[in-house]
Amino acid sequence: MSYTALIVCAVTSAFFELHSIPLNADAAQRGPSPALVFFANADKDNVADLFVLEGNVMSAHSHNGELRQTTFPAGVSVFDIVDIDGDGAYEIVAVQGKSIVRLPIALQGDAPEPVKLFDADSIWSTTADGPVPRVLVVERGGIATIAIPTLTAIQYRRIDGSIVSEAPHAGAESFSHASAPEYGGDPSTLEIGYSGFVDFQPLPRDLPPAKGPLYYYAESSYRSSLELRNAAAEEPNNWPWFTVYNKQGLVTRAYCAVDESLMTMVRTCDVQMDKEGFPETIPSPGPARRYPGALVTSASDFPDFNGDGYKDLLLWSAPTPGISVDALLRAVVGRNWPITLAAHMYSPSKGRFEPEAESTLMFRIPVTWFLEGPSPLRNPVFADFNGDKKTDLAMCTEENEYGIWYYTDDFSAIPDEKYTFKENITDIELTADIAGNGKTSIVLRSDHYVYALYTK
Repeated sequence: MSYTALIVCAVTSAFFELHSIPLNADAAQRGPSPALVFFANADKDNVADLFVLEGNVMSAHSHNGELRQTTFPAGVSVFDIVDIDGDGAYEIVAVQGKSIVRLPIALQGDAPEPVKLFDADSIWSTTADGPVPRVLVVERGGIATIAIPTLTAIQYRRIDGSIVSEAPHAGAESFSHASAPEYGGDPSTLEIGYSGFVDFQPLPRDLPPAKGPLYYYAESSYRSSLELRNAAAEEPNNWPWFTVYNKQGLVTRAYCAVDESLMTMVRTCDVQMDKEGFPETIPSPGPARRYPGALVTSASDFPDFNGDGYKDLLLWSAPTPGISVDALLRAVVGRNWPITLAAHMYSPSKGRFEPEAESTLMFRIPVTWFLEGPSPLRNPVFADFNGDKKTDLAMCTEENEYGIWYYTDDFSAIPDEKYTFKENITDIELTADIAGNGKTSIVLRSDHYVYALYTK
């Protein structure tokens, strides 16, 4: 990948700045790029940088458009990006065979010669899956150590190779791969042991993580619209649920299901959690209340539109085209179809979601989206984009368009911001508060581009 191929196109708007990052041009001829995208710190400006890893070439894109590029030498399996010696310069610490090495970030061209820190045999010494990012450098007793997983323990070593401590793992001999914490997650989870390579969540390791991409059992039991559809025939305590409010371990849950008529049934109950985050008793959902429309879910957290600390409902509904041939033809020929989103706020005093929608949003989407799954919405994100502590909404409005609505006391009739891209959007790669200022940035993906919407 050449340096010129990584030039970022920046477009500025009210709250976002768009960076369009083309992926490897040679790989584009072979289909969608398999690039891996994650956030990490590359410098000391306290704002996370966007890393794009394509094979053994890694580029770092800062929010101000600065570009750095590193080519990994052969044999690197896993790596971490960290200021290991506290000098303010971030660098790469990696496992290369039986050696632990360090590499600079700000390089281009040929692979740099790694600087060996020490030799250590580990489970990662023989893996062929790399290079992939993993949390390697953790603090132990105020000392920056490199965590080396072996078959029987995790060794914590100084950068000179001397062992600070060792955490044996019972039964580790039955496993062949090391487990690592989420990249940017809590390094203390290294103590969990070995259970196969885990997917990491690409978040800044030194900044408060955004709620969006993280998933905890204590917050929700699902993220799927299909599960909601299938739940209606189940017993209520088996319905998918999410946390409406958590007050010192007393959790208000909303159990939800969607019936065939696209009505959402909601049952709420309070659940007392123990110190480890598990219910002290079996939850008993209350009576069902029905709301017109199907519940909108996303990979991000559930919304709190009015910023009162309680989660709210967002429901979608659409008119049926009718059963006549003419009506169906008009729907297909017209190419798009109206859809309505309705926000129902939670009332703490009433202990339920309000039956009347506080806000509605009506727009049109491609009619084919209704045929592709249980929910026609593409890539929705619930997050605070402007820092007002209220949840905003973002989603695709066309195959290659992405709209953003800022919630004040209502949704605007049209997106407050809309972006049109060269290619169709295929997925949401990341959502994160990269500067720790309460504003969530979004990274979208197409087959051959990464689109970073940085909040300002």
